[in-house]
Amino acid sequence: MTGPLTRVLLAVALASVSLQAPADSRRFAADDPRWRAECGSCHAAFPPALLTAPAWRQVMGALDRHYGADASVDAKTAAEIGAFLERNAGERGRAAPPAVASTRAGAAIAPPLPRIADSAWFAKEHRKVPASTIARPDVGSLANCAACHTAADRGDFSERALRVPR
Repeated sequence: MTGPLTRVLLAVALASVSLQAPADSRRFAADDPRWRAECGSCHAAFPPALLTAPAWRQVMGALDRHYGADASVDAKTAAEIGAFLERNAGERGRAAPPAVASTRAGAAIAPPLPRIADSAWFAKEHRKVPASTIARPDVGSLANCAACHTAADRGDFSERALRVPR
């Protein structure tokens, strides 16, 4: 059985495996010293593949209101980090940033920034994490990846590097 049908079946099987494969360490292996220094100075430097390019553009365009803090950097650094994030962005997650909302008077208000934790895949992966675990002082929130993912700083979110506090 080495004919065309075998080759087609093999190609379909390989394609289905690659489509279902969880993110491997290569997907999260992107690194940039400016990104690690700037983003990692206040929180984990989240791997670029965890958000889409449009979502990263929205985050980088609102550094003055970065989830309740002013994370502004000079224009050159912002452009370099933004380019790195977009080059290594994921294909899934939020398909696009939310539209600009407006008040009753018609004045535009800033839309909420995209959150990794709001994506469907993140919710699915963390659906069984008890609220009591998240509330622990050593965890605090789902944004504290390193509380459970012991190699998160290296972009490794594999099961072998997972230690959920009890």
